[in-house]
Amino acid sequence: KESVAPVRIPIEECPDSLLSLPSQDNKIVLTDWADESTSDSIREHAWRNYYKYDPKKEALLHDLLKKRHKLAKATGYNNYAERVLQGSMAGSPAVVKEFIDETHEQLRPSARDEMYEMEKFKYMHGKFWYNKGHLAVSEVVLFPWDTGYVSEDYRSLYIKEESRLILPSLPDFLSVGSVVEQIGVWMEDTFGVTLVAERPLKGELWHSDVIKLAVEHEKEGLIGLLYLDFYTSDKKRSPPCNHVIRSRTDKQLPISVIECNYTPGNGYRPPHLNISTFENMFRELGSAIHNMLSRNKHFQTSASSCPLI
Repeated sequence: KESVAPVRIPIEECPDSLLSLPSQDNKIVLTDWADESTSDSIREHAWRNYYKYDPKKEALLHDLLKKRHKLAKATGYNNYAERVLQGSMAGSPAVVKEFIDETHEQLRPSARDEMYEMEKFKYMHGKFWYNKGHLAVSEVVLFPWDTGYVSEDYRSLYIKEESRLILPSLPDFLSVGSVVEQIGVWMEDTFGVTLVAERPLKGELWHSDVIKLAVEHEKEGLIGLLYLDFYTSDKKRSPPCNHVIRSRTDKQLPISVIECNYTPGNGYRPPHLNISTFENMFRELGSAIHNMLSRNKHFQTSASSCPLI
């Protein structure tokens, strides 16, 4: 728990740019490095403080590595990598290393091109400290705290442009309600899971458009709660995602939120999806249901290959 604990900075030691972030007990609380902030100053100071050296976390990491090595030796392996890859598709650390090296070499040219595109985007949009009239694109520096924000802005602009040029010939013809209903039918046939609409408690929802669903299994009964937050707002950023609000334990059921940025309907036409947005919904709903069906002891460190109900 300590390794993923929020970073807490006493307010008197905090840069002015971070004072607008959430605080508790006279301390600014950083649960991430604020990569979605429109302020370059907030992103920089949050990044520097969130990732700064922490001797306690490093000690925890060293202790974890030592215990993993000890466990591997006790079970007849040369190292932990051999143990964890036993029976997997990769098979051995040598295969994994070869895959990583080859992927690195193949992706290097396209990664370099993408970095240059982001540098141009940062330069052209002039959202940063320099005066773009006195700086060449080749002189633009893309800092570690820029990459997430700039790439997301670039992706959003690209998607909008692509939609303007291509998607008019492919209309949004799948209504959101029908898509959710049919995904529910498929899940019931495949996994024995039913999605049941529930009336929320007073004050439970953060927006009137959010839908609360109970996820019920044919044998296990209620296995989790799912909230569908589909429609666009000023506070959201694409792409769609599945937020695991609460993990499964012996004493509590999991809770997930599917957050998307779909355009709401109007009085004459319900909201509709195209093929791309349908695939996004299918993927995120599938991820949420997988979390609820999985039966793994250590949820936060387990991948998708795990026992299901």
